[in-house]
Parts: sequence; structure tokens; C-alpha cells
Amino acid sequence: MVEIALSLGIIGFALVAIIGVLPMGLNTQKDNREETIINQEGQYWIETIRNGAQGFEVISNFVDFPKTNVLVYMKDIRGRATQIYPANRIVSVSNLVGLITTPKGTPFQAGYVDKVSWRSRAMSGTVAEQNPEFKDMAFAYEVTSEVTPFRWGGSGFITPNNTQYFEENRNRERNFLDSQQINGNLYELKLTFKYPLTSKFTENPRGRKVFRTLIAGNTLNLSRNRNTPSYFLVPQNFAANTNAP
Repeated sequence: MVEIALSLGIIGFALVAIIGVLPMGLNTQKDNREETIINQEGQYWIETIRNGAQGFEVISNFVDFPKTNVLVYMKDIRGRATQIYPANRIVSVSNLVGLITTPKGTPFQAGYVDKVSWRSRAMSGTVAEQNPEFKDMAFAYEVTSEVTPFRWGGSGFITPNNTQYFEENRNRERNFLDSQQINGNLYELKLTFKYPLTSKFTENPRGRKVFRTLIAGNTLNLSRNRNTPSYFLVPQNFAANTNAP
């Protein structure tokens, strides 16, 4: 009996240690799964923007049109934050991509576009989460898109807020600009993911991941007025370089 009692005691201590480690393992597995999903989602959204929404209508199954809350962050002419404008006219993938591809510095309402945020459910999640009936329980995230055009400003490449790049080797850059026609054809795309979400933009997600890439091509402006910006990247076309020094 004594030996049995000692054995049970040892097993009990071991079980306590194992049970204590289990939550840590489950949290690590959950974090790895979420990061894997975000990596796949990031590449998907990059390709959607890069190809001007061509062939990506499946997105409509994961973004609730027209209920999704798309927010346009704006700045004034001096680069100061002005206000956040809710874009409630988003009813299709084309509407969404046309808005989130809008370059920084584009006139919009009483200011200029700085960045655009929206919410989506995971397209690469489990089959159960992709079922519209379980969308409230699906893994969701918030994305912020920033499309920064490269322009020649005399002393190097600049962005709409006058942040200067590559100040050295101006002659080499100028020759490169003339030959490659960078103006109007090169953009930096930055996508910031915050996850996971459950309901609103006001939450404070624990996860954050940033994707950066350069996209080349001419932007097609389909905006009817400055109240509804709509820009699409056309990677097969390039604009003539009329601003090169």
C-alpha cells in the first residue's frame, strides 16, 4: 500500500507539471496558426492590388458588402491628420480595391488620402470558418493599405508628404529615372494586418504584421469625383515619363 501511495503521489506531481505546460503549448500552436494564415492573406491581398482586382471576386465571400466598414484616413495639405471618413458605398470587390489602391496625396473630401483600413475574414482558414453561416466565429483581421507613389523632386525621390529618399548619387538616379520612367509607374505598397478581430475597429488586437513591396505599372483613375476615389493598377501599361528632369 505504501508503494502504491508513493507511486500515485509521483504521478500526481507529474500530471500537475504536464497540465501546467499544456496551455502554453496550445497558445503557441494558436499563434503559429494565426501567423501562417496572415502570411497567406498578405500575399493574396498584395496580388489583388497588383493585378487591379482581376480574377479575385472570391473576396466577396469574406468581406461583408455593403456592411463592411471601410475607413479612409486623411491629412491636410501640411501633412497633418484631419479626420477619418467612413466609406459606406463599398458594394463589390472592385469598389473596395479601387479605394484601397488610391495613392497617398490624392484629393478626397476636405483633405488628402493617407491610408485606408478595412476588415475581412480569413480566406485561407478552415472549411468550417469559410461557411457564411459561421462567419461570426471565423478568424478575422483588419488591414491598412498605404500606396506611396515615387516621384522625382529635384533632389531625389519624394513622397506626397515631402519625405526625401536617396539624396546621394543624384546624377546616377536621374539617368536611371530617365531610362526606366519611374515617375507615375512605381509605388510602394504597405499592408498592415492587425488580428484577431471579433466585431469592430475599436478593438486592440494582440497580433500585428506588416508587408511591404514595390508594385510597378500605371494607375487607372476611374473616379467620377473627389468624393469617391477609385484607382486600379494596370501592371501591363506604363505612363510616359513627363516629369523627369
